Amino acid sequence: MDPSKFETFGKYVLLEKLAMGGMAEVYLSRSIGHGGVGKFVAIKRILPQFSEQPEFVDMFKDEASIAINLQHSNIVTINEFGMEKNQFFIAMDFVNGRNLKQILTKAKQANRALEIEHIVYICKEVAAGLDHAHRCLNPATAKPLNIIHRDMSPHNVMLSFDGEIKVVDFGIAKAETQIESTRAGTLKGKFGYMSPEQADAQEVDQRTDVFSLGIILWELLANDRLFVGKNEIEILRKIKECNIQPLRKLNANIPPELEKIVSKALAKDRNLRYRNAEDFHRDLHRFLNLKYPDFSKGDFAKFLKDLFSKEIEETHRKLLDYAKTDFSALMRPKKTPYQGAADKIAPYGNMDSTPNSIASTQKSITAHPNNPGAKLEKQLKRRPAPRPKKEAAPANAPSAEEAPPTTSPFEVREGVKENIIEAKNPNETRGDSGLKIDQPQKRGANPYGAAGNYNTAYSATGSPGGTPPGTYAGTRSRLENSSYHRKSSNTAGVVAILMVAGVFLGGGIWYFTNPDKANVLVGKLIAGQAEQASTGTAKTAPEPLPIEIGPKKVMVPITSTPPGAEILINGRSSGELTPATLSLADGEEIALTLRLQGYLKYDEQVRIQAGRIVTAALRADRKAYLDIAVMGTGEISIDGRVVAQSGPANGVVIPADQDVTIRVFDPLTKATDEVRVRVAENTTRRITLIPRANIRGPGPAGR
Repeated sequence: MDPSKFETFGKYVLLEKLAMGGMAEVYLSRSIGHGGVGKFVAIKRILPQFSEQPEFVDMFKDEASIAINLQHSNIVTINEFGMEKNQFFIAMDFVNGRNLKQILTKAKQANRALEIEHIVYICKEVAAGLDHAHRCLNPATAKPLNIIHRDMSPHNVMLSFDGEIKVVDFGIAKAETQIESTRAGTLKGKFGYMSPEQADAQEVDQRTDVFSLGIILWELLANDRLFVGKNEIEILRKIKECNIQPLRKLNANIPPELEKIVSKALAKDRNLRYRNAEDFHRDLHRFLNLKYPDFSKGDFAKFLKDLFSKEIEETHRKLLDYAKTDFSALMRPKKTPYQGAADKIAPYGNMDSTPNSIASTQKSITAHPNNPGAKLEKQLKRRPAPRPKKEAAPANAPSAEEAPPTTSPFEVREGVKENIIEAKNPNETRGDSGLKIDQPQKRGANPYGAAGNYNTAYSATGSPGGTPPGTYAGTRSRLENSSYHRKSSNTAGVVAILMVAGVFLGGGIWYFTNPDKANVLVGKLIAGQAEQASTGTAKTAPEPLPIEIGPKKVMVPITSTPPGAEILINGRSSGELTPATLSLADGEEIALTLRLQGYLKYDEQVRIQAGRIVTAALRADRKAYLDIAVMGTGEISIDGRVVAQSGPANGVVIPADQDVTIRVFDPLTKATDEVRVRVAENTTRRITLIPRANIRGPGPAGR
């Protein structure tokens, strides 16, 4: 197995993708420690298109901040939360198994079914995990976190092949410690597993999780879905009505005691349900011990291992191969050309001739306490006082023997380190040590140079080599590391960066405002470079390549209250229903339309941009009806909209409980009449209009 084929993600190696969700993906991974020691974990990381969208990032952070406090055998443990490669991630325990939905699908394919004791055991363990989450305390304040999962479904119940049951995905869990509460009217969770109060967008508590777990228990026992419908609206309506079919009518083998437990968990009135998951767990545990006293976790594990025998063998083989593979080479940081130079330093020792940073040079100088140059360490940090340049060395100039031995490509002059590395020139003057000595230049005196600056050169072996008398006087490096030059370089660097940024910004603005011209220009540039690379000559008038550079795509979440509305973009159906996330062109202005039966059509002009979330509140299409009679002839209109060329007009639909104006107009005689009315929902009102030559104001309703 070639380790280089795998992606590294921080201290983890991503081995294979396990699952893909709406906002994140999960990988089987292996953490690599010292000496290649590590363990298998599951890495859940947010998808790149959602990394810059605050709502999704906040939801991901909420999951981590909530679940990291949960430590229970029936909850998947969160080990780490962080960011790598600009993507937030969660590292959690790897569960070698399948979720409950996959278990049911596999059992159906194998024409096998879960036994009653298996079903009760699963739900009992889930209830224990939920009870721990509900009672979990904030370690900082010792106060209850009041965590509610709110998304209990078979997808979020993991079963290991060893028979362990674990709750996963607290991504939409609600804790009272969250800074921002859920927006009013927003539904979260899978529709078929919501509680009546959750479907009605009311405040939820831990009894909501009890109801959702009750749905799972009912469906496992009945081997059927509880709340189903043609669309989400119909499902939500059935949940609100909460008409639960008795289990014993579907399966006579279900004990009455168990049916009673299920009915209590699924009570429409939450005050009649189990008060908490602990009470639910206690009744399931008691039932399992009384009815199936010999049952053990090993019995359920045997069932799973028989059902997934081939998959378990394949997974075991892959995990064994991954464990044997040495991924440690992937985790080693790549050495830079200068790394490791310090390791080559002997006392006064050799150093690679490659240039090093000042910090490395200072380290080499002070590496040994007996180094006679250590006393200059403090002087290196001080800026020399300005002095006029002298042509002769001062009387107290130290000799070569007193100078600090180093092989650094910097010279030391009165506490200032200056780089003297330059390209070799066969005509240049060098001292006895073989290092280049710059000749005095005809230029102005350096105001920052110290009086009597001198050069002390060192041979490549580190032995001090002096320069002929007088040759050091007035010598200067061409690249001086003085504060004057540093300030000038910093200023020039800032100016250069600002100029480059201005060019890119101006070019970007021009590109988006002139996309056609930009495409042609880019085509010409690419064509010219291609010909120049092949012939070695630049093309004077290249033909534009047929390329299309489209605008950047961004992911835009679109939600509505209530959900399930058809999404139309510029009058065309997108094929998606709310909530959905669409890939749209950044900066484009679109006409967004949402249509849902029983609600008024929603229209909005939307400017697409990264991080934007479109939320629409749909108004119910409440209707009333009019029967309009006309004494004579004339065109009938309601609020300016023509509904009939001549009367009468019966069953005309109007918005309920809203003022509307009904008008009749005879184009031949110019006679008109109008009246303003308001009709209650689902009621019909009859009115009579009499067109007259003189226009009169609104008359009384109901004539």
